[in-house]
Amino acid sequence: MNGQVFTVAKLHYVNGVVYFVAQEEHAELATLGKHSAETTKSGRAKHPKVRVRTLVRLAEGLGLVTRPTKDEVKITTLGMSYYSQRVKSKWCLSEDQARLLRDHILANRSASPTIHAIMSLLSLVKEGYKGKELAREYAVRIGKQDAWKSDATYDGFTSFGLSYLIELGFIDEALAVISFPTNQQGGETAHGLPGIDAPKLLDEEQNVID
Repeated sequence: MNGQVFTVAKLHYVNGVVYFVAQEEHAELATLGKHSAETTKSGRAKHPKVRVRTLVRLAEGLGLVTRPTKDEVKITTLGMSYYSQRVKSKWCLSEDQARLLRDHILANRSASPTIHAIMSLLSLVKEGYKGKELAREYAVRIGKQDAWKSDATYDGFTSFGLSYLIELGFIDEALAVISFPTNQQGGETAHGLPGIDAPKLLDEEQNVID
């Protein structure tokens, strides 16, 4: 399976669309775009419908929403659980949300190209890859070695993925793998590894050419 990545720098950026859809149970992409002040973190996307479509696709890959049709978005059972575990601040992952997604990912490692990409990067971090070697091997593992044409693309998407791993609690801010209790779903345990130098994260609305 090839992995799927998006120009979304932080995982919690999906919260706007997920929360909106959870409140309504379903919504059209056009509606999500029309309410971009609520559904995007910046609230000022140049192309709101394009931006929310990207966010929806990431949320779909995580299992939080589904798309019965090209333009319709519905909340999933996992998405409702995620919504119910929100905190006052919309633009962050609560500890409960991170645990929920982490357990889902560990129990469903091949559920989607998005989850495959996240797990592939985590495996590389555990194996000790860092810097440009990490970015290059990440591209190979998810089948993007021919699609990514520049160092900025390699560094950008790898940086995004590392940010997701931090938010999910798989690695810490120093990019060392975090150990989980032995009863973690999937029996996952982690070993402390040397920190990996992450490239500077791109701004939410900045485009990366894929």
